[in-house]
Amino acid sequence: MENTIHHPSLVIRGTYYRALFGDALEESYSSVGTRTLETTHTSTLTEQGDADSSNSNVENDSYNNNTVAPRLQKRYHGSNDSSDCVFAKKMKPDDVENDMALVKCVVKTDLVDSFTLDSSKKCNRNANNSNVHKLADTSVEVIDLTSELDKSWLPLDEQIQQFFLLNAEPEKVTQEKVAAVKKLAKCVKEYNRKAEVYMFGSTLSKIASRNSDIDLCIIDDKKFFSRFNVEFHRKESKRRLYCYKSEFDHLDSACPLNAFNIIDATVPIMISKFREPYYFRADISMNSPSGIRSSLLIRHYATADERFAKLAVLIKCWANKKFPGGAKHGYIGGFAWTLLLLNYMQCGTGENCPPVFPSFQDRYPSLYAKSLDEMDFEGKFPENFVSPNKQSLSSLLYGFFYFYAYCVDFLKTMFSVRKGSILPRQPEHAKFFMYIENPINLKNVAKSLQVKKKYEQIKAEIINAYDILATTCSVNSLFE
Repeated sequence: MENTIHHPSLVIRGTYYRALFGDALEESYSSVGTRTLETTHTSTLTEQGDADSSNSNVENDSYNNNTVAPRLQKRYHGSNDSSDCVFAKKMKPDDVENDMALVKCVVKTDLVDSFTLDSSKKCNRNANNSNVHKLADTSVEVIDLTSELDKSWLPLDEQIQQFFLLNAEPEKVTQEKVAAVKKLAKCVKEYNRKAEVYMFGSTLSKIASRNSDIDLCIIDDKKFFSRFNVEFHRKESKRRLYCYKSEFDHLDSACPLNAFNIIDATVPIMISKFREPYYFRADISMNSPSGIRSSLLIRHYATADERFAKLAVLIKCWANKKFPGGAKHGYIGGFAWTLLLLNYMQCGTGENCPPVFPSFQDRYPSLYAKSLDEMDFEGKFPENFVSPNKQSLSSLLYGFFYFYAYCVDFLKTMFSVRKGSILPRQPEHAKFFMYIENPINLKNVAKSLQVKKKYEQIKAEIINAYDILATTCSVNSLFE
């Protein structure tokens, strides 16, 4: 007999499983935080962490990240005949590389009345196989499902979770970026002992996707430029970038990166790439602390509620797919999409749902009035913030696209994360197709959007994204 339910469940140590059982499933959490699954059929397999288990192998492995699945297993045969069965440890299959990979447990049961449960327990107690555990007439097989995100049976919440795991920048890569920047900082100090190198952008904000560049800012004189209200001078910034580029070229192999050309943008940028062993692309700006401050603000939101980071990675990847080149090609960039998501989570969740976030700048003004010297770039948001909003990831994703498709007029409103609200446009801002306020310097981060056709394309893609989600419940369909 083989019964199947397509339902993902979170079990021991955060590893994802798909448990294939029957067509009725009851779920609950045990006291130790693992998932209990039970079918209504005559055969039931229950996975449950038992802190008092007498099996020494299982207890010793309770902190081993390579072990997965059963600790205490209970099977019911008919209505009266039952017995607890403790399995030996089960090692993660070799082909499942990611500890957070989505896998499924395929449970196959063929009840044989001639096998007593006591004898089954005795002869299988020490079974240990890297792919299959057997209990007389029961087997459990672990199969990697990471590549099957587009299956209709995978709930949208789980698809979003898995998209984040597959596409967010791994912590190991983040630490490699930090190491690369430290080497560059030593090189910069040799040229200017007062200078500091700061990482900002999506990596600092904890919403970076895989293969993302490093955004760096060199602050010439930290005591001067770290002040909150320092004025940015574009021409001087560009001149100083050329000075540093000459120094990097002069140092040659002593410098950990190759400096290429300088882009004459609103904030001039030096295009560069780190050498072996890092090979990260880097965009370097000069004396522009507002980017550092805004990134730290976004980091606080991302660490205060993980739903924001998971949705931000997905929405930015979707935007990169639909609008290649972003702001450089006349659309809006990743920072603008991040602010739109954040503003929606502040004021767009609807009358029946409280906001996910308030304005942190309004609630904690002293935190964002600090100099760069006083700011904590490593820690999380320094308050025990608990959002009153309990919506699921899927509900928030639907809501994001619906809100911007049908509830706002881009031409008449200003989106302000700083105020945590949507405000009427001022007359001097009427020329913009969108006005998304930078929460630090208060400028429009969507001013790159200057062509009506591209504005209409963005609106159409937002509407299309909502329609796709409503009809397919598929993350992958968003990218087709």
